[in-house]
Amino acid sequence: MSKKNKQPIPSFFPYTEKFILQLLQDIEAGRIKLNQPSEINWCGNTVYWTDNGWEIVIFIDAGEWDYIDTIRHGGKSIDFGGIQKFYPKVAVYEPSEEAIAEIYGV
Repeated sequence: MSKKNKQPIPSFFPYTEKFILQLLQDIEAGRIKLNQPSEINWCGNTVYWTDNGWEIVIFIDAGEWDYIDTIRHGGKSIDFGGIQKFYPKVAVYEPSEEAIAEIYGV
């Protein structure tokens, strides 16, 4: 892949889309542990933390996984608009039904 064909990385969140997708897949596979919140917001944002320092905010709509709203790590973050613009595959990512129930508790 030539340099000009690469997906741009936002300067305010220096991680590639491939890296973020791998993080999400590692969570789903159990290689990275996700700490469930004490309460899940069944209609709105719910914040999850990984055992390696990531914070992932999931928007849950009427008890159903809807989308990743925000991702944070090391003082850097990207919100829904940035995810849509810079990480289109992350924007449409949805774990398996099993992972949504067992790992995310939704």
